[in-house]
Amino acid sequence: MRRAPVRVIPRHIRLCEADRDFLYGEGSAGSGTTGWLEQHCTLATGLGRLTEVLISSCPAPHSYAVITRQDARSLGIDPPVRGTGDITDTPTLTVIGVAGRHLTLPVVIPLRHLHLLPQDAREWGVRAGEFVLAAVQSDRSPYQRGAARDLILAGVETRIGPDHPTELHLDVEEADAAGVVDGTLVRILTSPPPAEPDPNAYYPHKRLINERDVLDAIKRRQKIKLVPGMVVTPAAQELGKARNVFD
Repeated sequence: MRRAPVRVIPRHIRLCEADRDFLYGEGSAGSGTTGWLEQHCTLATGLGRLTEVLISSCPAPHSYAVITRQDARSLGIDPPVRGTGDITDTPTLTVIGVAGRHLTLPVVIPLRHLHLLPQDAREWGVRAGEFVLAAVQSDRSPYQRGAARDLILAGVETRIGPDHPTELHLDVEEADAAGVVDGTLVRILTSPPPAEPDPNAYYPHKRLINERDVLDAIKRRQKIKLVPGMVVTPAAQELGKARNVFD
């Protein structure tokens, strides 16, 4: 079964090398295996600010900030949901680094996406740029009080390459809404999951079936399930067989 672990991505900025050196000085490259620099920054607009924001250790061709929707409300801006590096026609904010140095950067809300190693992409039959679904399944019965809720996340963009392990990236708010944390395994689907059989899909629930019942079933686009002991009038039987209503 296709499963991928979740990685929760906090608000952060990605900087090109020139902007990184301007804010923090030359030689402020990576910070080991964490993926973040040791330094932090502040994001600010005229209506608010966010402190202790992480900085990605992976240089980008163009600098930009990544925040959540709630962050955007607190800052009084309305950034679009975008994939990595897509900063066309986005609002801006101010990034404040050390010694009061600051830059104006575009800002986006991240598009949920699935990183895939090439071998996993081949095995799963997925190509880069496609959109898949992620199914977050509750581990408790829906009849239990306080049980978690199942959830299908649609519009998950696929990104294939050897530099990232296979994992689903969600921002903090999406992860909280789905009830997942780092390492939670989710199912990856290339099409919506099959619907569970609906016991109410058959119409009507009675022992005598007449022609009107068949006409109603046709109108409702439902089947009539024939069970032992059910009586079907000759007219209903003729119409039902002609319209393939009986199951």
